[in-house]
Amino acid sequence: MDPVAEPHRPLKYAIYVDHDVAPALQAAAHVHAPGIGERALKELVRSARIDRFKAGEVLIEEGDTDDPLYLVRKGSVTVSRRIGGKDTILAFLPAGSYIGEMTQLTSERGAACVKAATTTEAIR
Repeated sequence: MDPVAEPHRPLKYAIYVDHDVAPALQAAAHVHAPGIGERALKELVRSARIDRFKAGEVLIEEGDTDDPLYLVRKGSVTVSRRIGGKDTILAFLPAGSYIGEMTQLTSERGAACVKAATTTEAIR
């Protein structure tokens, strides 16, 4: 496992997805993208990786434009916004939830901050 460092995020470990995660990605694609072709699905599985976060680590910063799309595999995250100078939690999302999809769909800045509530694994 090679550490992956990003300038605005803490050090984390990336694990490239193996066969035990492929069924989860295939099931998610079947539900959320029923028309996805076999070739596209294989490319998705091949290019996916698992990022691990400790409780409190940021997955997505509010205001970022380069937010990745994650599928929370294990653990949970909080979604919050800075309102009146304070972090206000808007949602608590368990494993199985997607995060970062709005930035991917709209190409706008991230509308919220997403932090690991517990030790979390997310497929990127």
